[in-house]
Amino acid sequence: MEKQLKDLKEDIKDYETKYSLTYEEFSKCVPDTFEGHEDWIKWAYLVNVSYKLVEKTEKLQLILGR
Repeated sequence: MEKQLKDLKEDIKDYETKYSLTYEEFSKCVPDTFEGHEDWIKWAYLVNVSYKLVEKTEKLQLILGR
């Protein structure tokens, strides 16, 4: 899961670099283009999956006592 989370964060960073914005900032001003909407959908997926993985990792660490 840690490798998957690292990969997700790298993909998120690529979008942040491409648009010079965080996901939250980008969501407020999505360009009205096909590429803008496609990137927004993909970026949203990456952010949501990464949040869920962080939650699962934290829960597992608590269970394991780390």
